[in-house]
Amino acid sequence: MANAVFKLEDSGFTRDQVEALTEFMSSSVATKEDIARLEGKVAAQGERFEGRIIGLEGKINLAYWMLGILIAGVSSLVNGLFQEASGRCASIPYVR
Repeated sequence: MANAVFKLEDSGFTRDQVEALTEFMSSSVATKEDIARLEGKVAAQGERFEGRIIGLEGKINLAYWMLGILIAGVSSLVNGLFQEASGRCASIPYVR
């Protein structure tokens, strides 16, 4: 770092400019440790979201099965009503 300060001063920067630039860079630039810490946090969030997605996939599959059974039951009832109305179904008792 000291070598960089001398290079800046040699290229025309004042001591105050070099100090201001050094302070700015030390407070605004991410270090390798900062990046590694953030990578760890991102990986942890990814694993958490992956677990939630797997749980949602299971619920969606269950909903598909339930919807399929519901559609089959309703279509069976509608089919029975049409057969009863046409007189082709003797197994469904007609209630008056």
